[in-house]
Amino acid sequence: MEDGILMKSSRIIIPKAMRPEILKTLHESHMGIEKTKLRAREAVFWTNINKDIEESVRECAICQRHQTCQQKEPLIQTEIPPSPWHTIGTDLFYLRGDEYLLISDYYLKFPIVRKIPKHQSKGQKVTTLTKQIFSQHGIPSIVRSDNGPHFSGTPYKEFAKTYGFKHETSSPHDPKSNGFIESQVKTVKKTLKSSQDPYLSLLALRTTTLSNNLPAPGELLYNRPLQDKLPKKILRPNNSHTIQPALLQRQENQKFYHDRNAKQPPLLSAYQNVMVQSFPSKKWEQATIVGHTDKPRSYTIFNNEGNELWRNRNQIRPIPSPPNPKLHHGPGTTAAHGPSINPDVSQQPAGNN
Repeated sequence: MEDGILMKSSRIIIPKAMRPEILKTLHESHMGIEKTKLRAREAVFWTNINKDIEESVRECAICQRHQTCQQKEPLIQTEIPPSPWHTIGTDLFYLRGDEYLLISDYYLKFPIVRKIPKHQSKGQKVTTLTKQIFSQHGIPSIVRSDNGPHFSGTPYKEFAKTYGFKHETSSPHDPKSNGFIESQVKTVKKTLKSSQDPYLSLLALRTTTLSNNLPAPGELLYNRPLQDKLPKKILRPNNSHTIQPALLQRQENQKFYHDRNAKQPPLLSAYQNVMVQSFPSKKWEQATIVGHTDKPRSYTIFNNEGNELWRNRNQIRPIPSPPNPKLHHGPGTTAAHGPSINPDVSQQPAGNN
């Protein structure tokens, strides 16, 4: 008992009559069962609360409509940054006819969302909004994005040079190669699709603990818990010295469970004939492997029109056929296959189209 309130450790014990409303508040951002339980562990308690949460989430009609597919490729782990706001990811997404910019920190996992105005060119809009965010949070060391024209164009290149950050890009047409920000986009889109109040839903994302031993993104960013609609009695101090080991353990756990149903595709060889997915049609066309890039699971190829392209391994299918006669075979290679190429460990640069 504290100030007339029944407590279990730092959690408020909720009377039976209030539990349906608390369950609704816990799940207002429409996160999954485990994330909803994590929210509850920060603030509220009653007997069989976990069971009630499981039933509530499973019965949520909105969640059923917005289920997403599981990724089946083995997870490529990215290095955890040494400090907050050192490395960020950024991407655009569409929702209900509007376009949004998402920026999220690899260390904090704190999503920042901005609606893009419909005047100005896309490159200028993205650059301007990103500058506004940097003016609030500082300039990161590394910014990761896809190869869309809004990030690969001259305005963004000049922006990176002027502000002094390193701009790293993923494989063309393969957002999963920037898996962290792709995951953030899916989470934010699902949250916004399912919510009546997008601001409260984003707050719920930012105030949900990352795991049992990791604080919420908002607490990591501001070094204090953020107040949301849930009743909270005690504000805990931030134990920053425990964050890095906990982040590493969380990442290892994610990879373990992800890779149980994943399969590593076979390596490809120089001068090997393949089918490659073209964009935007997504049709498969014949091409020939040239080499690998410095990006994980990425290859350079020549298509039948003689253009050199850059594609991720999941956009390439090997075919048993003679080599492309247009290509000259280098020394030490055979007609059908050259040396095996492992794109995960390459350090050779490559062009991009």
